Amino acid sequence: MEKIKKTLRNLRKKRNYTQAQLAEKLAISARAYAKIEAGETNLTIGRLRTIAVILDVTLAELLGDLPDDNLVIAPADTISLLQHYEETITLLKQQNETLTSLLYKQAEMLKKI
Repeated sequence: MEKIKKTLRNLRKKRNYTQAQLAEKLAISARAYAKIEAGETNLTIGRLRTIAVILDVTLAELLGDLPDDNLVIAPADTISLLQHYEETITLLKQQNETLTSLLYKQAEMLKKI
């Protein structure tokens, strides 16, 4: 993890980004990004890919040529925050449709009374 911390910091500075600016581009808090750069957060491949795109480098350049034995990447079954929100929105839309349907049925029943 030490290698990726240094690489992230160096690439960020080379691109003239502050931690806060990069965090904004990642749609996370500055503190959350600081934890990434400090090696206190496990990164998903998706997050690494996003960082690489923002910094205009390949994943290989971001990770370095040699494997880092301490690099921990979140398990593949870990969903991204965006995916979580999308799934939540889908469920809320389904619930909204169900409730709307029930309300219409109840209104129709009341009309018959």
